[in-house]
Amino acid sequence: MVAVLVMGLVATAGAPALSASAAAAITVSPSSGPPTSPVTLSGTGYGSSETVDLQFDGAPAGTASTNPAGSFTKRFRIPAFALPGSHVIKGTGETSGLSAQTDFLVTTAWPQFRFNPGRSGLNPFENVVGPGNVAQLAEKWSAPTGSIVYSSPAVANGTVYFGSYDDKIYAVQAASGATVWTVDTLSFVMSSPAVVNGVVYATSMSGTLYGLDASTGTPLWTAHPGPQFAGSSPTIVNGILSVCA
Repeated sequence: MVAVLVMGLVATAGAPALSASAAAAITVSPSSGPPTSPVTLSGTGYGSSETVDLQFDGAPAGTASTNPAGSFTKRFRIPAFALPGSHVIKGTGETSGLSAQTDFLVTTAWPQFRFNPGRSGLNPFENVVGPGNVAQLAEKWSAPTGSIVYSSPAVANGTVYFGSYDDKIYAVQAASGATVWTVDTLSFVMSSPAVVNGVVYATSMSGTLYGLDASTGTPLWTAHPGPQFAGSSPTIVNGILSVCA
């Protein structure tokens, strides 16, 4: 009995005291965004004052140091090469061996006409299509509408939003073109919608401005700035919605 106790003490000497139920956890905030996004990693349940090795999709991505309670907070930047889709961020304690992981969703949205309020027409986060492969682009799907489409689409959270001359605003799945919802408007739509914080903003040629739930198409509100604003593609800056005559 004494020998067993001595062997146990020798085997655990110098290692942190961890309960049998010890479990590490890691979270990331925000949990989605474009490549190069700055995020905050938070870890709990690791060993006291140890180094945690971080990985992004299995590749080394730096380290973090825990406090005496086994927790850490670390600023982290999503790699520029991370393609759209789900990615794994993992942290493993060097001393404790405890490991945890969380998911981060990389998105490269095109939320409004010509990408941004400055109408640059350039998505700085694009890392899929470039000069080397643009010639290989081919039609993946098409979505039927009741009339012609002059509206440039907006893309956010896996959904494409656009208007048509059939007096409708459409939301279709970016992956397949399947219709998510349509909303009837008072007239045809030729301007491009904007999508911000789960709301789709669009104008119809009757001069009506719509605020729609991006997930369901449910009208949240309407405004009537007048026909002179009918062709304007809305833009949002610092919480202010603007349309031009």
